[in-house]
Amino acid sequence: MPDPEVMNQIIGYVSQYGLLALVILAIIEGSIMAIVGGFLAGSGILVLWQVMVVYFCMDFLISHFYYSVGRGTSSLFIKLRDSFVGNEKRSKSKDTYLWLKARFKEHFVLTYLIARFLPIPYTTTLANITSGTMIKYSRYNMVLNWSIVVQGLLYISLGYLIAQGILFELTGLRLLGLMVVGIILIGWIIFRYYLKAYFDKLWDNNVNEN
Repeated sequence: MPDPEVMNQIIGYVSQYGLLALVILAIIEGSIMAIVGGFLAGSGILVLWQVMVVYFCMDFLISHFYYSVGRGTSSLFIKLRDSFVGNEKRSKSKDTYLWLKARFKEHFVLTYLIARFLPIPYTTTLANITSGTMIKYSRYNMVLNWSIVVQGLLYISLGYLIAQGILFELTGLRLLGLMVVGIILIGWIIFRYYLKAYFDKLWDNNVNEN
């Protein structure tokens, strides 16, 4: 969770340097950029439609960049694994990788959306890279396009309404409370699928062995 003093410094820099600071902030962390941009637009320092254009364009470009990173490093990861892991362990690691890949594909939309909205820095980056290693571009691009719009509108609106005094005052304690509730709910939604699949697999293996 960002420190309130750090957030104030970020808002100060963006106020001073305008859209250029928003571009740099989007490269560092898009969610913070959206909230800060919305806040400054609500304060009358920036123009709302310009903030939205910067966010949508930067998020689209950065997401595709990390997806490409995932596509390029997937074969490299396999080569490194084959070079340093023995045949027996390699077979087990391959089975685990294929199982994780199947689960990720099965629950891709839900997993990707949770990663984008999870209030933890760089979960979106990790989701984009992971998608590059496992998901076809057409499916990824379809989910990405509308999730960028939804997330951007939500976060920019949040910052805008806070600046207008319509929503709660942005305090560290309230952000922490929202984060804890969000992690609990989102963690239960996503991990119960993986845990169920994992224990089902263990059960099937035990049944086959017996």
